[in-house]
Amino acid sequence: MTDTYRSLTLAVFDTGSRDKMQLAEMSVLGRISDITKAEEETKKELVTIVRFVGEMDPQQQRGQVQDLLGRKRVLRGSLAIMTKKRSVMDQNLETLRQNQINQNMILSMNHTSDAL
Repeated sequence: MTDTYRSLTLAVFDTGSRDKMQLAEMSVLGRISDITKAEEETKKELVTIVRFVGEMDPQQQRGQVQDLLGRKRVLRGSLAIMTKKRSVMDQNLETLRQNQINQNMILSMNHTSDAL
């Protein structure tokens, strides 16, 4: 939904710097939400695999256990990558918010200067 709103706004209106910052923030928040959902799904799948492997007899189902443990290893790697990506996106969001504060301060200083 965020992408649709952003695309529509960019197509219809000429966006100013404040609008671009807000659209960027909305986009980053959308990506963070997507990454968080993917992390939750991966964690659920990991829990399912661990539970399933715990119930299996490793001597009788050795091949299947090894396949599940390999899948678990891949999921853990994916989860680590997603966590890093979310961390980077959180840093980007914080940078955007700091830039918005800086722009507001500069705008306020310009208005004060004009008034004086």
